Amino acid sequence: MTHVPSTELRPLLRGLNALLVGLPLALLVCVPGAVGDWIRLFVIVLLEGNALPGMWVLALLPSFFAIGLLVVAVWQLGRFRTDVKEWQADLYHSRLFVLVCLGLSPFLQWAEVESGIPPGGVFVFRLNVIIFTLTAFVFLLHLNLLLRRLATLLPNEVLRADTRIFAKLNPMLLLLVLAVVGIYFLASMLEPANQRFKQIMEAINAQSGRLLILLVLPSLATTLSMVWKSRQTVLRMIFESEILSEPPPTPLVVEEESSEGEEKPVSSPADTSYPADAARSPDRE
Repeated sequence: MTHVPSTELRPLLRGLNALLVGLPLALLVCVPGAVGDWIRLFVIVLLEGNALPGMWVLALLPSFFAIGLLVVAVWQLGRFRTDVKEWQADLYHSRLFVLVCLGLSPFLQWAEVESGIPPGGVFVFRLNVIIFTLTAFVFLLHLNLLLRRLATLLPNEVLRADTRIFAKLNPMLLLLVLAVVGIYFLASMLEPANQRFKQIMEAINAQSGRLLILLVLPSLATTLSMVWKSRQTVLRMIFESEILSEPPPTPLVVEEESSEGEEKPVSSPADTSYPADAARSPDRE
């Protein structure tokens, strides 16, 4: 691998750090019923129940902050290896997906408002939430491919092997979660006559946010592990660059003794031709 200057490694390190913080924070904040409700409750208690005219803006700040970290992370990653076209092309698609998520994040809060919305507005808000969910899944899928591409640009064979395995496993997990979410949306649109099925759907609706977190958590954990290993490799490249730039040691070559090889002379105790034996040799008298 060619030498990478620190001016490219430091933005890469900042981008990986932003991913480590932004991914779990976005999952907790953007999923309804996880942390967003607690934040709104805290604001209401802080204001002593007085709803201010601009208080709805405060409810948008957590999701804007979490997804904004992901936007900063993707832009920082783009400052690494600007000469590699495949890497920059993958980053272009990641930027597109994360910007769509950032633009649709306010609908996560607006879709839960029931008063003051025109009849057709509820459907539009829920449709934008569905688009946001699909885009977030696609972004997480593409992020695994992006980390696999990054591993090929870093001098770590173990990282490449791990990302090759995880990048194949995570899409299957995410597609399985997406299928479960799709079945849930289809079942929620139906109006079954079975009372037992209604009770099950009501229980799922009450805990839908926490169940979604549990479904996405395994894939997110493996993605974070790849980000962490990439971060450790970049740290080593910054602070131990002289170790990485050294050529690998040449293996020791053991010379085979030929059958006709000459034997080395071994001095006898009486032989004083060697200085070391002269002191130990007895007097010839």
